[in-house]
Amino acid sequence: MEATGQITKKFDDLGFGCITVKGIGDIFFNPNTEYIGSDFLSLAIGQKVKAEYSETSRGLLATSIKTIDTPKQKPLEPEAGL
Repeated sequence: MEATGQITKKFDDLGFGCITVKGIGDIFFNPNTEYIGSDFLSLAIGQKVKAEYSETSRGLLATSIKTIDTPKQKPLEPEAGL
């Protein structure tokens, strides 16, 4: 199955995160998920992704994730005294 959603939770220290999809709910992902165009550490909350997923005994689990957009980064501010 495939769905488009948004990264809503990500816990680098625990090694998992959630993609929220309207009408489906949360799809969990972890470092073992296949990543296309990114990796586990580069995903950010608010980022839009397309996920292939399967239903497991513990809930929905992403089998692959492809990024649709990149998170907006804040512009670097000049250091004081420059």
